[in-house]
Amino acid sequence: MPELARIVFAALAAARVAILSLQPDRDHVGDRQGGWTHEVIEIFQSPGGRRALRVPVMDWRTWHDQYDRPGSWMARRLQAVQTQIRAALDGSPSGPLRVVSLCAGQGRDLLEVLADHPRRDEVRARLVELDPRNTALAEEGARAAGLQQVEVVTADASLTDHYLGMVPADLVLVCGVFGNITDADIERTAEACSRLCRTGGTVIWTRHRGAPDMVPLICEWFETRGFERQWLSERDAGFGVGAHRFTGEPRPLVPSMHLFSFVGYDVLRQANVQAGDA
Repeated sequence: MPELARIVFAALAAARVAILSLQPDRDHVGDRQGGWTHEVIEIFQSPGGRRALRVPVMDWRTWHDQYDRPGSWMARRLQAVQTQIRAALDGSPSGPLRVVSLCAGQGRDLLEVLADHPRRDEVRARLVELDPRNTALAEEGARAAGLQQVEVVTADASLTDHYLGMVPADLVLVCGVFGNITDADIERTAEACSRLCRTGGTVIWTRHRGAPDMVPLICEWFETRGFERQWLSERDAGFGVGAHRFTGEPRPLVPSMHLFSFVGYDVLRQANVQAGDA
């Protein structure tokens, strides 16, 4: 079983993007249970024939519904992120502003702030998200709010090509990402933010505070790369939200660079459990 678990862990990192393109009649079962969709993914060829495992994968469209539960940790985290977005926009220099959002989901964090913000018409934004159901809702929300300068892109947010022409940006959102990727990819993405963010710009990021609590180390990774901490949620808030201001000089963005693999919190948690049992 440990060997099989390692195979699953490695395969899921590569399979996350492919899952969304699977046809309903090919290795896909759509029985959602509380936000989870059980996917059947072919893992490898064995002497006994094709080996396939049925594993739970988060349904990210349903996951967003939790934002509408008053008092939930997700609703409170969204409020904290939006407060920091407002502060970043308020504190930015006059003139046009650029915003990029990685793994933007339905874009509620940014769109709900821009809807009534006095600088809404100065903001040009690009939201990158893989799930087409979420991008459809983001597009609908942007149009309903009259935010004509918001561009919604259905694509793999880990690829730097999708940010060309929009960086260095005044505001970079990396929310809902760090809890779903490996530690090495978190550090790589923090380093890439020094290419995505202009001097004086802000990065707003999130990470859960469960074990292992990576928030202090994430702060260190940003702060050793020219970022100054502007705000960090309290340890007992039930979530982690950070805002860091970039004081360095942005380096050119490297095209076709892959920043991270969206492994998923569920897989990472299981891997940590297995590592503890080893």
